[in-house]
Amino acid sequence: MENLDVLDSDLASSSELSLNAAAKDFLRQTGKWAKLLAITSIIFSLIIIIIGLFFGTIMGAISSLGGQNMPNMYAGSLGVFMAVFYGIIGLVMMYPGIRLLQFSSKTKQALEMNNAEAISEAFRRLRSVFRFYGIIVIIYLALFALMFLSVGIGALR
Repeated sequence: MENLDVLDSDLASSSELSLNAAAKDFLRQTGKWAKLLAITSIIFSLIIIIIGLFFGTIMGAISSLGGQNMPNMYAGSLGVFMAVFYGIIGLVMMYPGIRLLQFSSKTKQALEMNNAEAISEAFRRLRSVFRFYGIIVIIYLALFALMFLSVGIGALR
């Protein structure tokens, strides 16, 4: 019986991958959705960066809405820290959006030209998106573990 497993580990040495019409259609649709997600991700990242740049001004305006003339605690070094913090977060969160946009354009190019190199490059971009989110999840899990550990140690005292 012939081995029909397309995703075999020695695929590169034995044969070339070919996609049927359904697989190409799925990739085309995935590329379109990736483009939508990429554009919205980049826009929201830019909004976060803009909010960071004007954080002190925004917080000063919000604190003056209460009717009382409260001091603007965000005008000094805390405002600068928050601006830098939001700027860094916005730039970091822009990375997967850019990679998704690259995946989308490479997928479209690969399907239009039937180019195996372009589809390989598209999947390389998609892999970097998943790797990024995997690293973020590992960081979150580590922070949660540290939080639970510190709460446990605090509860013992």
